Amino acid sequence: MKLFIILGNQLFHPKYLSPYKDHLFFMAEDYNLCTFEKHHKLKILLFLSSMRSFKDELKSKNFNIFYRDGNKDFKLSYEKKLEKVIKEKKIKEISFFEIEPKSPCELLLAEIVNDEVPTEDKVAEIFAAIKPLLPTPHNTTFDWHLAISITALLKELLIKQIESKVRWRESVNYMIKNKINKFIEIGPGKVLSGLIKRINKTIKINTINTDSDIKDLQIWMI
Repeated sequence: MKLFIILGNQLFHPKYLSPYKDHLFFMAEDYNLCTFEKHHKLKILLFLSSMRSFKDELKSKNFNIFYRDGNKDFKLSYEKKLEKVIKEKKIKEISFFEIEPKSPCELLLAEIVNDEVPTEDKVAEIFAAIKPLLPTPHNTTFDWHLAISITALLKELLIKQIESKVRWRESVNYMIKNKINKFIEIGPGKVLSGLIKRINKTIKINTINTDSDIKDLQIWMI
């Protein structure tokens, strides 16, 4: 059996998963991720609610999902949960989206590579071999860049981010031009929503300030 790992920050459109429909999709709510920093409880609520909603969406589209929620073995490490399902389901092949450096899944890679924490060069080698499935808009170049990890391009963009002015208007217009028609602002206030409305008044924008906003968002996204 083949396994596809989906992290909580990788809830991409199901169309990107369609080529892997012969896989079992693994998702797990991670106690360490929720507690390694002191997050606001609403942020954790939004994060876990998003994962569960995404799980339900995939199930409705007939994806084979293995989901471990917070009701069972929540404090068991992510790696142990993954190891358990690999053994139980006799997994022979693992696929996943591109992984950000120093993310929880980097620990997973450490488990895969001879049970040792890989060196920086080894991590760079692993990430360089991964072909990203989604582009990322960058607000200093207002262009799409493949989200490749720890490469010269990323370093170059980071330098530009520090030294250059943010090309907000061009970035928003570029996303709209590429058929992005819904924006969600998370956090207190509506500053960014107002700035987007100044650029294009026809764009749909929603904000999340309280837990009740999450329920409204689910209706709004339909």
